[in-house]
Amino acid sequence: FTGLVFEARDLPFSHAEGTYTKRLDDLGSQFIGSTKPGDWLRFTLPDIKPGRYELIGDFVVAYSYGIVEILLDGKVVGEPFDGYWAAIDGSGTQQSFGEVTLGGQHEVTVRIVGKNPAATNQIFSVKRWLLRPLE
Repeated sequence: FTGLVFEARDLPFSHAEGTYTKRLDDLGSQFIGSTKPGDWLRFTLPDIKPGRYELIGDFVVAYSYGIVEILLDGKVVGEPFDGYWAAIDGSGTQQSFGEVTLGGQHEVTVRIVGKNPAATNQIFSVKRWLLRPLE
């Protein structure tokens, strides 16, 4: 990958009240559980060189994972991502959330918006955030 890569489990984070989170080293991700629509997991990115980037999330997918939306500094970016998969795929799935303009420190939030009818729950797990320079 050409660009910046931030391991989610190594970033400072906060999460919605009533949820819990844990580092899943076997899957290389940061997990959040006990979730319902509106619950969130927020990551603080380190200082970023000013510029335009493609924001890409790398997620574990599983039979118990929900549909999430991504917010950059409190504003929704891109389209919702459905984390449902018939089994657990720890290798991850990358999803682009489009072009963003960054500079300095930013917060990326993953917020539960629902679940696939086939999913058994609406939890989720983030592997990493990738920023592909567009300039």
